Amino acid sequence: MNFNVKHLIAVLFFVSFNVCSQFSEISNEAGIETHCYTPLYMGGGVATFDFNNDGWEDIYITGGINSDAIYINNGDGTFEKKGNEIGLFVTLNSITTGVTTGDIDNDGVREIFVYCSMPTNFTFITPTENFLFKQNEDGTLTDISEQAGIIENNYTMAASFGDYNLDGYLDLFVANYLIQPQMETDSLGNITFTHLCWDNQMYVNNGDGTFTEQSINLNLSNSGCALAATFTDLDFNHIPDIYLANDFGEFITPNAAYLNNFPEDNFTNVAETAGLNAGIYGMGIATGDFDNDLDLDYYVTNIGRNVFFENNGNLIFSDISTETYTENTYADSLFATGWGCNFADFNNDSHLDLFVSNGHIPAADFIATNEVDPNKLYLNNGDKTFTDFSSEWNIDKTDINRGSAIADFDNDGDIDIINVTIHAFEEPEGTNSFLFRNDQNNNNNWIKVKLTGVFSNRDAFGSKIIVHTPNQSFLREIGGGSSHASQNSSIAHFGLGSISQIDSIEVFWVGGKRQVETNISTNQTLNIIEQEFSTSNESSPTIQASLFPNILSSNTQFTVESDNIIKSIFLKDINGRIIATNSKIKSKNFSYTLGQLTNKAISSGIYLLEINFLDSPKVIVNKIFVN
Repeated sequence: MNFNVKHLIAVLFFVSFNVCSQFSEISNEAGIETHCYTPLYMGGGVATFDFNNDGWEDIYITGGINSDAIYINNGDGTFEKKGNEIGLFVTLNSITTGVTTGDIDNDGVREIFVYCSMPTNFTFITPTENFLFKQNEDGTLTDISEQAGIIENNYTMAASFGDYNLDGYLDLFVANYLIQPQMETDSLGNITFTHLCWDNQMYVNNGDGTFTEQSINLNLSNSGCALAATFTDLDFNHIPDIYLANDFGEFITPNAAYLNNFPEDNFTNVAETAGLNAGIYGMGIATGDFDNDLDLDYYVTNIGRNVFFENNGNLIFSDISTETYTENTYADSLFATGWGCNFADFNNDSHLDLFVSNGHIPAADFIATNEVDPNKLYLNNGDKTFTDFSSEWNIDKTDINRGSAIADFDNDGDIDIINVTIHAFEEPEGTNSFLFRNDQNNNNNWIKVKLTGVFSNRDAFGSKIIVHTPNQSFLREIGGGSSHASQNSSIAHFGLGSISQIDSIEVFWVGGKRQVETNISTNQTLNIIEQEFSTSNESSPTIQASLFPNILSSNTQFTVESDNIIKSIFLKDINGRIIATNSKIKSKNFSYTLGQLTNKAISSGIYLLEINFLDSPKVIVNKIFVN
């Protein structure tokens, strides 16, 4: 039986079991009203994360010329928009392109890095500053970029957080785009792009709220006109590497794959030998183990044919776009243009599917693109092929779509999509980005896993999770920014199909420390906290802690004594939601009653008392059992 016949049989079988599953576009009813207004046609980024630590994923959308917005998840299918009133009015002076988030000081609250192309009175040779927002206790935001040392002005189009040197603090890789467009035409009329591009930056976290730019010393500076970048483990040694997608790769610099030489403090570009050096108009990057063979594969969007890299092991990759039916080359007779892209198991059948955000951009005649360019959703057939279900699943919007991110916004166990739209030189009223709610109605099982780093970085970026079941194992990597100008939820989602038993969950914390959890049921969100082992020879702070009485009430007293200065404490439920907190201690001991910290009612169960120290990256986490 030839390959095409087998694929047709797989498609017919797949269609018969999936036509009832679909997405609903609910942006209006959910209150999502932001799109990105950018005359440059570039960017339109989104990040999904729990801004207020209430257990529901929130949404940050870049506005371009308009102000950015955070949408706070109300937990009932609606969102509350926050913008200028919490400090985002400062973004009005720049054309914001993308966003990623990370807890740079391990205090349990993420900072937000917003990057920009240029000022609103733009010219291509006038770069602008980026923003690093810190959340204040009242929920407002303060730009701390200057005091943090993030001061270079560029045309930034991608960024990703990751702890490349394994010191427990998140570093920030910033990828930049055009200084000025240039092109040459030969005697036959062939066009060659010769654009000048900004150098990239690597901001190394000093552990005190500041960064030092080290791109030249780390061999990461001059890498072409970048549009996407992500920290990811290319060789599965549990050390974060970097994959970079460049625009105009055929003419200037192709995609780069930077292998981390840790413990040496530098990187080596291995893209050519690894087969990852695609010379394309690289737009976005998706990371995932699509074939469940426990290594990471990559999908890169493009003007025209996208590239799907299968991991063959030993740092060798093959382009399998054609045989997987995921090329996305044309929208009718002209080229399609891919931007955001995301692997996720949308129907919980245990196989990663693929969403591709398509949207028109003006281009030269030899790469002419279609103005009508619908999104794509490719469902994984489980045999290394995919079937286009874009229309059947109501995902094929033809607006000018850009960045995309995935999360389970309604906490119902299936993955939803947020997709940013842009407009250039005009702003139609009533236009907004798309929120696609997953309404799949099968009975497939699932599990979500949320990691909290203790000796690793708090967000556990760079860590990997393997779910072991009786007959199959499944891999996910926790990342600090990817897609196009965007960042996915860092809660790992696993569809399990009919599998009802999980033998164990294996966590490889960034750096390689292994932790195994057992006795796990399906259809839940599991919170895994890093066990008390250290990634260095530094001794951990010691504490003595007591609670009296042990049945929590407003009179329960927390008493803690330590040999290190305590910076803050958090009392959380088992899902990581903050019940009580005090961030103004700054002493080696404290004694408070629960009533002094919170007026929330507390029921019986397991709680986590987390203690953060002023002069140490270590975090102590104690479990509290409430009768």
